[in-house]
Amino acid sequence: ERLERMSPEDRRRALDQLPPERRERVEQGLTRFREMNEGDRERFREFRSLPKERREAMRKNLQQMQNLEPKRRRVVREEIQVLRDMKPADRQAHLGSEAFRKKFDQREQELLGDISKNLPD
Repeated sequence: ERLERMSPEDRRRALDQLPPERRERVEQGLTRFREMNEGDRERFREFRSLPKERREAMRKNLQQMQNLEPKRRRVVREEIQVLRDMKPADRQAHLGSEAFRKKFDQREQELLGDISKNLPD
């Protein structure tokens, strides 16, 4: 995000100082950032504002999501949005509800519980 705010010349100078592999990853990140809609950019900013240990836990959870079949991954992703829109206390009540337990298997419940703990407040 900081690079995106730089002038093209300053950005080029900053990128020129990076090792080739790192530069490529940064440029790919810039491309992804530019392609994000404003809602995704806001979630990215929220994620970056989390303490490092919470970001790492969230990355691990999101990697675990990749092991779900695509249909279930979509349902879990939608549930994350529901949880994100709730206050932390409401999240806990929701995670303990009968409707939640019926909708998700044990593995998905644990994953969503872990993700809920690391969502921005």
